[in-house]
Amino acid sequence: MFPAEGWACFWHFHILHELYAEGLVEETRGLVERYGEACPLLDTIGYGEARAVLRGELGEAEAIALTTRRTQQFAKRQRTWFRRQHQPLWLNDTDPLQEALSAVQGVLG
Repeated sequence: MFPAEGWACFWHFHILHELYAEGLVEETRGLVERYGEACPLLDTIGYGEARAVLRGELGEAEAIALTTRRTQQFAKRQRTWFRRQHQPLWLNDTDPLQEALSAVQGVLG
């Protein structure tokens, strides 16, 4: 069961703003100081962009936009994989909780 794509895009954008506001760049600085620039963790979505902010290559707004785009691309790859592996129920935007509960009730009987 997945929320509709529009809701997911909004959620990614909102969460990423919170992550930056709560100190993602400072956390990244600490990881770089502790483990060095070559740490593979720092190439992942979010940390890579925060590291670019620290190096002066991106502003925070650009980093958030890039992280949002990379997150959405990754989520799309996950949805594609999941759709090929399983038969997901895509939830609508109107009342996803009720729709999910009804689906679970239908399976449980």
